[in-house]
Amino acid sequence: MKRLLLSALPCLVLTLLAPAVAAQMSLGNALRLDLAGGVQPRASIGIEENATDETRFERARIQARVLYRDLGGVEYDVEGGSGSVESVDLFAFANLTPSIQARVGYFPVAQPAGGILTPYFLIDAVDRAAIDERWLSGTLGGDGRDLGAD
Repeated sequence: MKRLLLSALPCLVLTLLAPAVAAQMSLGNALRLDLAGGVQPRASIGIEENATDETRFERARIQARVLYRDLGGVEYDVEGGSGSVESVDLFAFANLTPSIQARVGYFPVAQPAGGILTPYFLIDAVDRAAIDERWLSGTLGGDGRDLGAD
């Protein structure tokens, strides 16, 4: 039991940490750069003979957002995991009112409930249904993201 707690404790702590803006930098009078990110840890505990324990990072994401006087801006997200790094989202947005935002670019689009993307700071508990996998394969990159405007 002690081995289980020692192996899982670092992952538990990192999982409970919510993503947050890590840095805000002024780029002039009207521009601001916000950097944020998060990690998705994973722990495996072996219970059979010769099994090994493993603690690792499943994936990590960095988000960069350039804002113009909080009226609009550009967001770019990069994700890494399992030895690869890829662009995830890239879009421009305009805040039309405090509660309405318009955006154009590459981002998650409307999709079946089973295909809704899990936020990067949460872990999927189950695999997606086969019908959702088939629908998602029709989107650019096959992950529920596509080029669009909303």
